[in-house]
Amino acid sequence: MGYTHYFTVASKVSKANRVAFINAVEDIIRVSGIPICNECGDVGTKPTITADRIMFNGEGDDSHETFSVPFKDGGWDFCKTARKPYDKVVVACLLIGMQLGVITKFTSDGSDSHTDFDEAKELLKKYFDMFPADMQHKFEGVLNNVPK
Repeated sequence: MGYTHYFTVASKVSKANRVAFINAVEDIIRVSGIPICNECGDVGTKPTITADRIMFNGEGDDSHETFSVPFKDGGWDFCKTARKPYDKVVVACLLIGMQLGVITKFTSDGSDSHTDFDEAKELLKKYFDMFPADMQHKFEGVLNNVPK
């Protein structure tokens, strides 16, 4: 099955927003409980997270296509996850990226009800719980960025 997310990476991202996004992606991966590996999905590897690019995949048979966010040039990209477990990590990262201005456009295949994003929203709630209550208001808009 070819379930795909389409997105545009901003051509210019401030250093502060890039660092915030990188930190968020690392935290989302950690709290997800989903095995996330390098871009090939090789068992026992780690995702590629640098100042220039983020790339990851699911693990082994739960991998499909690489999720990649290049910071240098931006542009249009896509990630076909086939609804494998790492899909919710991809969607959570795209939603945070929208909030931080790293991702400027995001659409997906799937139902019109957007229930496909419920697991990603639950993952984001776990991520938000890492922050003190007085900071959580900063994330209110994230869950409203679900693609239409």
